Amino acid sequence: MAHRFDYERQNLVPSLSELSSQTQREYDQENLYATKEQAFYDQHVLDFVSDEVHGMMQILFCQSRWCTTFYNPLYLVLFIVLYIFTLPGALMHYWLLECVPVRSREYPEERELRSQGIYTAIGIALWSIPVDIYALVVQDSSEDILFSTMSLVVSICIIGLNFIALKAVADSLVRTMRIFIIAVWIIDAILVCITLFDIATDYGYISVSDGFIFALRILEIFVFTVIGAQCTQFWNMYMNSHLVIGTKGALRDTCLAAIEGIIALLILTNFIYVIVVTEESAWQLLIW
Repeated sequence: MAHRFDYERQNLVPSLSELSSQTQREYDQENLYATKEQAFYDQHVLDFVSDEVHGMMQILFCQSRWCTTFYNPLYLVLFIVLYIFTLPGALMHYWLLECVPVRSREYPEERELRSQGIYTAIGIALWSIPVDIYALVVQDSSEDILFSTMSLVVSICIIGLNFIALKAVADSLVRTMRIFIIAVWIIDAILVCITLFDIATDYGYISVSDGFIFALRILEIFVFTVIGAQCTQFWNMYMNSHLVIGTKGALRDTCLAAIEGIIALLILTNFIYVIVVTEESAWQLLIW
């Protein structure tokens, strides 16, 4: 009888570690999402983007302290270019933070993917949209109008794809994140191969304008490779998450994963159409 009582007491009375874990889960559920100040680490958006672009530049220059300084003209030029492309994505997320939040206890890997990868991809697409709209207004030929329409669709899809990924990171949605990772790697592979092919075939003689495009394409390879490398860390990251998403969360995960897959297929369809049918580089679907 005493043995049975001790057994029941051991199962009914939680240990200190169990209480601590339960308290942590309850706290995370109640304070799941960060405020705007917390999401950008008590920095102004402009300062936050500056720090993150500097982090990207450190990766590019292999953490060399002598290269990552504004006295280096190459660093200065690349910093300005990346800043211009990253800032619109950060500002858009700042304005939509109520709809697409950031988890209050964000891992360093999540911050890097969000600020150094997703914001840059969204920013590139945002810069592309007004160019596409202008092209639709001024162009006359049906082929140019079709091409601009496809470019606009891809830009919108890229924005949607990345914002769904931000939601997946905030809620630790495994399926959605994995679909995003697969889509990113496939798109990365296609774009990097196309860029390398264009560099190898188009630049026997490099003019000033061609040299500028050449430099941007090298930067393209870097940006999309960084995004793909960052995504790799997330494949199994949420498998043992202590956040309880419940039945509604699982259903949301499945629905968002399906939407991610559809968007990714739409982007790939546009790229394949441009490559096969019009024999043009898929990079022309972006502003670069």
